[in-house]
Amino acid sequence: TLGCWRTSRDRALTRRYLEHSPKALQAMLVVDVDHPDALERAIGEPRHHPMPSWVAEGVNGRGHVGWVLREPVVRTDAARRRPLILAAKVEEGLRRALDGDVGYAGLLTKNPLHPDWYPHWGRGEPYELGELAQGLGDLVPRTLPKRSESTGLGRNVTPVSYTHLTLPTT
Repeated sequence: TLGCWRTSRDRALTRRYLEHSPKALQAMLVVDVDHPDALERAIGEPRHHPMPSWVAEGVNGRGHVGWVLREPVVRTDAARRRPLILAAKVEEGLRRALDGDVGYAGLLTKNPLHPDWYPHWGRGEPYELGELAQGLGDLVPRTLPKRSESTGLGRNVTPVSYTHLTLPTT
């Protein structure tokens, strides 16, 4: 209710939601699972994706699932394109594996250290991007999907038609 702001790492780790990666780096890949069986999708069998690093589950069974990267991917103007594209493809493959929310922006995530969530810890060792891609197999797309449905107003806004709107004249 108070919005988002930058704060120290120590303070951020006490918050209900946090930004899981620094502004210029992608240190973690996170999927939002809006299904009441998020944990089962994340760690149950048969799994068609690498074991997550953690799951932060709510009382309704929905949750965020995260994979920690060994080497963060640089997201600045000076970044190399290949690692950025691979990270995006792997993230899409993870989303597909869990049937995650296609509209999740990936900025804020449920903090698995916060008492409002039920944390489940998986693999303790960070992943290489290539290792995640290999573990996903055919779920990693050859090309990234187009997100043409975006309106710029927010992910939960899907206009049917604006042709009926008229602008006031002055």
